[in-house]
Amino acid sequence: MSLKKLLCLGALVSGFTLAGCSVLQSDELTSCTTDEACSDDSLCHPLAKVCVKSCESATDCPSSAKSCSGVSTASGSERKFCECQSTELCGDDEDVICTDEEKICAPKCTNDVDCTAGRRCDTSTGNCRTN
Repeated sequence: MSLKKLLCLGALVSGFTLAGCSVLQSDELTSCTTDEACSDDSLCHPLAKVCVKSCESATDCPSSAKSCSGVSTASGSERKFCECQSTELCGDDEDVICTDEEKICAPKCTNDVDCTAGRRCDTSTGNCRTN
């Protein structure tokens, strides 16, 4: 993994955002636990715990994430956010993938600390997996 990606990922895990740490789907992968931690056009992804762009339809999404999909909340409401469809759409950086479970463009994980609580890193694919 490149030094830049390590610095960006370290900042993400620590809850900070560094200038130049764009990971294609959104301007920043900002760590969060609630939607209030995200900008007005974003929400907190339920698995990845990073801010992702909210949407009403696929036309609201960037070219790296041309799908708008919803998840149901505990209250029964639906929250929609932009999802990637393939790693190729995430760009040319080999350390960035379209994650299997979250469907966001993000740096590959290299160990369990790169994943949110209760998940483990599949180092063969770079995806965080639910236990």
